[in-house]
Amino acid sequence: MRNSKYLVMFLIILILNLQQVSAQDLQGLSWGLEVGDKLEYIWSTTGRNESSHLIQSVTDNITLEITDLGPISSSHFSWIGDINHADVTFTNGSYVPFSVSWTAIPIGNWTLMEELLTVYTQGPDIDRLDFSLSESSWTVEIDRTNEDTGGVSNVTREYSRLDGALLYEYAYIEDYPYDYWVHTNELTRINPPTTPVNSLLESMVVIVVSAGIGVLVLAVIFIKLRRGKLAS
Repeated sequence: MRNSKYLVMFLIILILNLQQVSAQDLQGLSWGLEVGDKLEYIWSTTGRNESSHLIQSVTDNITLEITDLGPISSSHFSWIGDINHADVTFTNGSYVPFSVSWTAIPIGNWTLMEELLTVYTQGPDIDRLDFSLSESSWTVEIDRTNEDTGGVSNVTREYSRLDGALLYEYAYIEDYPYDYWVHTNELTRINPPTTPVNSLLESMVVIVVSAGIGVLVLAVIFIKLRRGKLAS
């Protein structure tokens, strides 16, 4: 009977530890956001035709509700060119008729992020790729020139180190000389998280310590089970 109790405890702790490990990417990357999270931004986008001088512009507050984040792997870096899955509405609830270039990234291993993104963006159209890291944000700057069209783009994206969501983006896209359109897109996050990065390190320490304690408890239970079998 006593051995059965130890066996149940062994299985419970083993499952909890496996769940904790599976929640963390093997390379130290994990999502800091969850499906259902809502983020608010000030969004400003303009389109200007250099030939007709026509100008189209929108400036308003928008709300994004995350619907999917996708898997994390060394090949999951399409976020540099794709929009992450989120429902976008104006904060007043009305429909947004245009695409909003919003992205989010995994957090936890910024050196690896730089390495993977550098590999992902290799190509003749990349003129410049720079990274910078502060206590609260990770910034990516990318300049491109399309060899076929002659169009250029300059994009700066600043991501939160706390949850991986975009803090700020400014994009300048010039399709000239073929259609004479110049586009700009600017996103500024409203009320981003402000928890110090040190708290993340403390959380990681807690996870490591908890896992270590779990391993020790498992070892003790295993020894007791083994002794119980030998005694019987």
